[in-house]
Amino acid sequence: MKDTLGEQLIGTWKLESRLGNPVAGSVPVFHMGEPPMSIIMYTQDGYMSAQLMRCGRQNFALGD
Repeated sequence: MKDTLGEQLIGTWKLESRLGNPVAGSVPVFHMGEPPMSIIMYTQDGYMSAQLMRCGRQNFALGD
C-alpha cells in the first residue's frame, strides 16, 4: 500500500466535474462546459502535467 499522499496520486487522473462557486443568488458557472475534458498526470520522479479543454470546441479554420 502507498503511504504518502504523493505516492497515492502517482498516475493519470480524469476530471469528472468542474463548477465555479457562484456568488449568493447567482447561477452556477461551468467554465469548461459539461462534461469537462481534462486530465492531470503525476509521475513517480516528481513531474506533473495537466491538459484542460472546453468540451464541444469547434476545430480551427484551415490556415489558422
